[in-house]
Amino acid sequence: MSYGKISIIVPVYNCEKYIGTCIESIQGQTYQNLEIILVNDGSKDGSGEICRSYVVHDARIQYIEQENQGVSAARNHGIKKATGTFVMFVDADDTITNDACEKLAGHITEGIDLILCGFKRMFYRGEHLVSQYDVLPECNLTDQETLGKYFGRLYETTLLTSVWAKMYRKQALERHMPVFREDLSLGEDALFNLKFLKIAAILL
Repeated sequence: MSYGKISIIVPVYNCEKYIGTCIESIQGQTYQNLEIILVNDGSKDGSGEICRSYVVHDARIQYIEQENQGVSAARNHGIKKATGTFVMFVDADDTITNDACEKLAGHITEGIDLILCGFKRMFYRGEHLVSQYDVLPECNLTDQETLGKYFGRLYETTLLTSVWAKMYRKQALERHMPVFREDLSLGEDALFNLKFLKIAAILL
């Protein structure tokens, strides 16, 4: 079943070591109605060349280059180009499970503007995995009262201070353009999420 197109925005900056793995995790989604937007924020390594190599083989990928302006500007640029009903943000050094989009899309209903999910932290020393743990793997918060109850946990686990592990309705994002404060280098995700929560209908 298709719930509409999902636009996945990946800011890219000097991440040649990780970006290929990130892109492939998105390409391999069981939910195929995707648009993958790679925004190269003035990388000085081989990240741009790697991104372009994937564009050739996958028509769903858009590749955008801009002068180095920071991750907020890259995400805002990606939102302007996005044509999906919902938008996801994935960092270049992260991956998503192959059923992530399908599971999140399965919660889409009329009036829902924001869908959150759990995530797993993985720590590497050199090339060796030293530990991993789940953060909020299952949580269903459908009203403001329950959200208030778990607010501290959401903040502590960075679910409120990051824009990954979420799907935003693009129409709702457009009410707040530019979404991200480009003059901030710290806390811009948290600032946006706290403002967004005031108006969004939420499902976690």
